[in-house]
Amino acid sequence: NGSRIVDEGMNTKEFEKNIDFAKDSSTVDSIDFIIRDIKGNSASTSLRVTKKGGTAGGELIRYNNITLDAQSVTDGKGFLSLSNGSTYTLQSAYGIQGSISILYYYDAIGTDANTIASPGANIDASVFTGTYGLPNWTVINTTRFYQITLSQQEFEAITDPVFVVSSYSESSGKRKAKNLVAGDVYSFKDESTSKYGIFRVYGVAGQDMGSVTFSIVMQK
Repeated sequence: NGSRIVDEGMNTKEFEKNIDFAKDSSTVDSIDFIIRDIKGNSASTSLRVTKKGGTAGGELIRYNNITLDAQSVTDGKGFLSLSNGSTYTLQSAYGIQGSISILYYYDAIGTDANTIASPGANIDASVFTGTYGLPNWTVINTTRFYQITLSQQEFEAITDPVFVVSSYSESSGKRKAKNLVAGDVYSFKDESTSKYGIFRVYGVAGQDMGSVTFSIVMQK
């Protein structure tokens, strides 16, 4: 739709690249593939993606006022399942690894401070240790995050699934939502289910003995 997504320079006979995109609310999306040689000669082809009648991105579900504890809280619940909105301790999360797509911790090693991430976020092994620590997990889900700007009123008024999907940037998603403060808003994609959502932070308290409180709206 007139936006440049990929611009590659190369010296090769073949080129392969996987590109994910989210259909927006327009009736038709146009995706053009253009290749030019060093002399300016070009060839192109187009892909048109139309919106199916009655399709609106599915239903939305909300999980309000979730509190996740940081890693040093005794029996703290720092792990979240997006399938049911329930929180879990490290030990209980270990038993349902495939259901865990969100976690919270305080980064005292680097500069990330209060961080929402996922098991696949390349978290230092010293954060979650012991028998149930992340290095011992066999199912590692990854969720990626993209910071956006929404007021509390705008966030709470979200009813359009297409808006939730379109708010995420496939090319700019990061594995960590870091240095969190109250008022931060992130769009996210759970790569294990390909579902999109948005969360808004309502409170951050403390460091490795602290917690974060936030609400989520996401595809059901």
